[in-house]
Amino acid sequence: YLRFDEKTVPEYSMDTYGGLYPESYTFKYPKAGEVNSTVTAHCVSLDSKKSQQISLGTYEYIPRLNWSSASNQLIVQTMNRHQSELNYWQVDVVKGKVSSKIFFTEKSKTYIDIDTAVPLGLIVNELLTNSYKYAFVNQNMATVDISLVENEKGKYTLTYHDNGPGIKELPDFNHAKTLGINLIGGLAKQLSGKAEFVFENGSTFIIQFKNSALRKIEN
Repeated sequence: YLRFDEKTVPEYSMDTYGGLYPESYTFKYPKAGEVNSTVTAHCVSLDSKKSQQISLGTYEYIPRLNWSSASNQLIVQTMNRHQSELNYWQVDVVKGKVSSKIFFTEKSKTYIDIDTAVPLGLIVNELLTNSYKYAFVNQNMATVDISLVENEKGKYTLTYHDNGPGIKELPDFNHAKTLGINLIGGLAKQLSGKAEFVFENGSTFIIQFKNSALRKIEN
């Protein structure tokens, strides 16, 4: 289970209406940059009723936890305050003792603002949908590789590659016959960028775009 300690979290108050007079309602609400709740993960024994805290190193958030396919093993994700480092922990219980170890770490200095992340997510979703609908039919070893690189401040390149048979005709992102390709081209333009296609050991889509701050300056 997860435990949230909010003792040091700043309080926020607001008036609530519904009766003859408004009432003041105060609650814990950390604004951006303020102290968050301290979240810890624990394991409790149903036999002894004793609880043990799971050691997860230094972190700010626990975004997810799920059972693994192995018996008694839990997978816990932790992330730092800047959300630039993600760790996967394998948590096990052997003879009543809880152990934990990192088996995967991902770090990135790249940050995508929400106004850019939404259309970019729609592009990736469309590409994944196309891969599973068309590229991976009768495919035994299907793979997808996605990379995001910041070329210079505010300018990025998203590269999406699958190992399917590829597209017979090079797509025209401005006048495509299919809705999906038109959508990708339109969303890339929305991000002040462009979409390209390269066929090499499968299909590679290259999306170049700019973040919202740079788009506002240029517009």
